[in-house]
Amino acid sequence: MAQLTAHLGHVSSIHERNGTKVLQIDGSINGGNSGGPLVNEDGNVIGVVTRAVTGLIEEQFERLVNALRHNQEALQGGGARVLLGGIDPIQALRASQTAMEQIARDLHRSANVGIGYAYSAEYVRDAVAA
Repeated sequence: MAQLTAHLGHVSSIHERNGTKVLQIDGSINGGNSGGPLVNEDGNVIGVVTRAVTGLIEEQFERLVNALRHNQEALQGGGARVLLGGIDPIQALRASQTAMEQIARDLHRSANVGIGYAYSAEYVRDAVAA
């Protein structure tokens, strides 16, 4: 038995891109519901969900996490310890890089909430008919 989910969202804008009506959605959009139907309050399919817009693309999240991990590795080197006011500034910087990496991962995981797009059902219907 398949597990189905639904998310509440709002069509916040309708515009045309390259001759295709595009519906901008404010709601939960992620890879799992891409290709799924966009349904109105009457139960009619009005579009097909295509993608989410988070401000950062997948590759940017990966580059950010990799840079933070590289910083942590660079700061891990041995050598003399320096304490300033009883604090090791290198270890403090390393701890902040670790925390920032976790924040970046959490942002990536929750980036599905926001703005997404769907192609109008009219476009899909016309493309199938052609």
